[in-house]
Amino acid sequence: MPAECARLREESPIARVRTLTGDDAWLVTNYALARQVLEDGEHFSLRATAAPDVPRQYALTIPPEVVNTMGNVNSAGLHQEVLRAFGPRSGPATAEWMRDRAHELIDSMVEEGPPVDLRERFAESYSAAMVCEVPGMPREDGRRLMAGLDLGFVTSPAVFDGCTANWDKDYAYVLRQVRADRDSQRGLIRRLCELRDDPTRDGGALTDEMLAAVVTSLFGAGAMSTYVFLLHAVLTLVPPRRWNASGSIPS
Repeated sequence: MPAECARLREESPIARVRTLTGDDAWLVTNYALARQVLEDGEHFSLRATAAPDVPRQYALTIPPEVVNTMGNVNSAGLHQEVLRAFGPRSGPATAEWMRDRAHELIDSMVEEGPPVDLRERFAESYSAAMVCEVPGMPREDGRRLMAGLDLGFVTSPAVFDGCTANWDKDYAYVLRQVRADRDSQRGLIRRLCELRDDPTRDGGALTDEMLAAVVTSLFGAGAMSTYVFLLHAVLTLVPPRRWNASGSIPS
């Protein structure tokens, strides 16, 4: 973490800042205050950040209705299903497959020899396949879905023409999965579609569009956070003295 973060935590855990869009905001840096903000749904609302003319951290380059996807998950009674699908008890077959996939990618890099692009050859490939596996989308489509995430979730100071195109592409793909024949569905998509069609279920009405938005958001957030975490973990764990002048790790 930048040294400024440690200084802010000690000296000014709530600091007035200027965001990328030029708006004034408050930056909270210590754990207790951050937890208070995240848990206080009465005073701090993710849904409100999609409203017109509100201060933003960066421009809204995804459809406004997508911002509160996880809020819609909770209001529709899907929270536990999503947690179950992505949680540690999602199933031994999934965990075994994740380990096997990681070893396959690492073995391939070792066989190729240095230098290798860790993001391209491992972090993105692993994340895309894993976050396709859990919702029940074909693993081989993961990299194609991943290709648009850098622009689909871009941090920009202003909205630009075509900024939602990559979101729209992935959303259309997932919508086709949601509307597919039930026998061809699996994973979280199948479970959500079963709930959509269950007349006895308590909770809000579920539509194909809502389910597609939920799964697309989960893929984008899950794939991005996983591959970025993996890269940062390597940068953190590899001793700095092993980096050479070009920024790569010698064999």
